Amino acid sequence: MNYIGEHLWAAELGRGLTAFSFAFALLSAVAYYQKGAQWKTLGRLAFRLHATALFGLIGTLFFIMANHYFEFDYVWKHTSLDLAPRYLFSAFWEGQEGSFLLWMFWNAILGWILTYSAKSFEGPVVGVFAAVQAFLVSMILGVYIGDLHIGYSPFILVRELSENVGLPWTQFADYLTRFPNFADGSGLNPLLQNYWMTIHPPTLFLGFASTLVPFSYAIAALLRKDYKSWINSALIWSFFSVGILGVGILMGGAWAYEALSFGGFWAWDPVENTSLVPWLTMVAGAHLLLIQRNKGGVMPSALFLLILTFLLILYSTFLTRSGVLGDDFIILGFPSNDFGFQEPGNEEKIADFCQKNYGVTFQMMSKVKTSAKGGHPVFQWLCNASQNGVSDAKVSWNFNKFLIDENGRWVAHHPSRVAPMSEEITSFAKGK
Repeated sequence: MNYIGEHLWAAELGRGLTAFSFAFALLSAVAYYQKGAQWKTLGRLAFRLHATALFGLIGTLFFIMANHYFEFDYVWKHTSLDLAPRYLFSAFWEGQEGSFLLWMFWNAILGWILTYSAKSFEGPVVGVFAAVQAFLVSMILGVYIGDLHIGYSPFILVRELSENVGLPWTQFADYLTRFPNFADGSGLNPLLQNYWMTIHPPTLFLGFASTLVPFSYAIAALLRKDYKSWINSALIWSFFSVGILGVGILMGGAWAYEALSFGGFWAWDPVENTSLVPWLTMVAGAHLLLIQRNKGGVMPSALFLLILTFLLILYSTFLTRSGVLGDDFIILGFPSNDFGFQEPGNEEKIADFCQKNYGVTFQMMSKVKTSAKGGHPVFQWLCNASQNGVSDAKVSWNFNKFLIDENGRWVAHHPSRVAPMSEEITSFAKGK
């Protein structure tokens, strides 16, 4: 069937560039670890071709998002017609695929620089970069090998999703104009429509990418059994990583302090904690490297910390993206004085009262207005179908409950009469 209005050229271009990017990264990794000048030249050329293909697929994804091609699942989930252009970047890296692309973008930039600056260490250092890039690109391949599904492509169409294959609406060639669902997208989470979310992720992921440079030098040192000639180069990159990753973490804390009214920086959020731990190990590794250059005697510890830092980056990314970290079900309480003036105190007094009288241990937010019009942006989103893309809701009294899934999508609204331990809520919490 020839579907009307679909931009299949963009899907084919994006998937093709993804495949080329993966193939050239793999070729580069293999070539760099072969002996001979010709292999090194091939490895360098393959890495640059990988980077070029990667930049092309990033540009393609930006293009389909900017032009609101809502037949693409990624575009439908993260953009809408009323999304301000300045938040297009936030929408790009809101999803897992976009954040992987942002990470790979910085890896490609730094790797390209190293093809010029690493000199005699180019082979093993950029070879590690290429291997890591091949691994990351595999996360967005979106292909099946038998029953094995490798990665999730940002270029998959809504009708191609496994849960939609064979549904009646997919039998209409003009489904894009026939069904109003495709007239607009779900839109960007309102909490991410903040200037911090435009500049925080690129800075943080540049910090993530920069940890790969000292890691690569450490691996090269172990392979060559050379524990001296690379120290000055790695030292510069290590302190660069400390600075950039530190700034990124501070930006994340500032965003949460401003947008979420948490009143704190790190204690509230596992994502920021998982960024902070590798930063601490990188600070320690960089200083040990400095001691090794000046006095010696700490090389094993320095190598261990440089390698550990990047492994922690990979591990923390897996934790925060996979839902393994802690309990998947998180409760946030929003006090409000809108109903019978039940919450006249400040946030500290309200939190203290709830903890002492009801044993509340979940995070209590700042006091808010809950009306759909003129209320806090969170409740405007929760209560308006035009914003959450699912349903209108009315908060008529305290103890209303809203259920949001792990992707930030509106699931259900339960009024005060529904008990917190009811089947509707507990089954959702258990993932049933």
